[in-house]
Amino acid sequence: MNVSYTLYGTNSSNLSGSISRDSSTSTSQQTTHNNTNLTAANINLNTTQDTKIKGANLQATNQLNIDTKNLEVSSVQNKHKAKTRSQGASLGIGSSGVNSVGFNQSKADENSKTVLLTSMTAKQVNINTQAHTQLTGSLIAATDTGDKDGNDNGQLISPPTA
Repeated sequence: MNVSYTLYGTNSSNLSGSISRDSSTSTSQQTTHNNTNLTAANINLNTTQDTKIKGANLQATNQLNIDTKNLEVSSVQNKHKAKTRSQGASLGIGSSGVNSVGFNQSKADENSKTVLLTSMTAKQVNINTQAHTQLTGSLIAATDTGDKDGNDNGQLISPPTA
């Protein structure tokens, strides 16, 4: 709380003063990710267990070969959340009584999310899963499509499900 008085001259009838109160709060939370990048001529992942690729980019110049029990490929999100609140009031008093009254209040909320795409790309992509493949907000692409429209033409290979 702020209190101030001003006295003009020697006559007490010129006495003036003001009282004000201000307060504000601000909070912020942020989660930031950076994708890991793996680049090679050929990438081979062979395991009898599950394979999870999250927040990463795999880029092979020639072949990307994955042989696994279950494959889970997912992207990550950057998140930002902020809240700001403020308020204030003031009262001005002069020789003739109350000569000003003020009040202010403000509120701001921000909430944003940005997806960092997880991708697996190669000239030829071969994926063999024994059970299940799950893509969540991610990309698997064969770059040598041989087709101006980006159609697969047999370069993205995954065995048929039973």
